[in-house]
Amino acid sequence: EIGYYNNYFITYSTLAALCASLVVNTVTQVQAYSYTNVARGLKSWFWLSCTITICLGIHCVVVASITLVYGLGLALKGPLGSMIRAIKGMIKASRIVFSTFMWTMVGFMIVNMSTFWMIAYTEIAAVCTFIMLLCCILTTYHCMLITERFGWKDAEDAQNWDNQLIERINSRDDPAFHHS
Repeated sequence: EIGYYNNYFITYSTLAALCASLVVNTVTQVQAYSYTNVARGLKSWFWLSCTITICLGIHCVVVASITLVYGLGLALKGPLGSMIRAIKGMIKASRIVFSTFMWTMVGFMIVNMSTFWMIAYTEIAAVCTFIMLLCCILTTYHCMLITERFGWKDAEDAQNWDNQLIERINSRDDPAFHHS
C-alpha cells in the first residue's frame, strides 16, 4: 500500500511540475505586451490562465511532496499503528492531488489555446484551437474508457472501498494486520 502511494504521489507531482514548467516557458517566450493588435481581454485571459495553471501545478507538487515526506516518515518511523494512520492520510491526500493535477491539465490546455490566439493569425489560431479541442475530447474519451476498464463503477463505489479499507484498518480484526 505504501509503495503504491509512493509511486502515485511521485508520478503526479512530476507531471504537474512538468506542466507548470512548460507554462513558465510559454510565459517567458510569449511577450503579450508586445502584441499590440491583440485584444486586451485576450491578453488578460492569457496571463490569468498562466498564473492559475502555474499555481495549480505548484500546489499539486507541494501537497504530493509533503504527503510523501510526512506519510512515509510516519509509516516507517512512527509508533505502533502509525502505518495505518499514514495510509489513511495518503488516501485522503491522493484525492486532492489527483483533482489538482486534472485542473492543472485543463489550465495547460487553456494556456496553449490562448497562446495560439496571441501569436498566430486568426485563421491558424482557429485551426489550432479546433485541433486542441479535438485532442481534449479524444483524451477525455480515452480517460473515460480507462476509468471504466480499471476504475470503480462510480465515485460512490470508490468512496465505499476507501471507507471499507479504513474501517478494516481501524478494526484490526483483519488477519493481515496481526503479527505472528
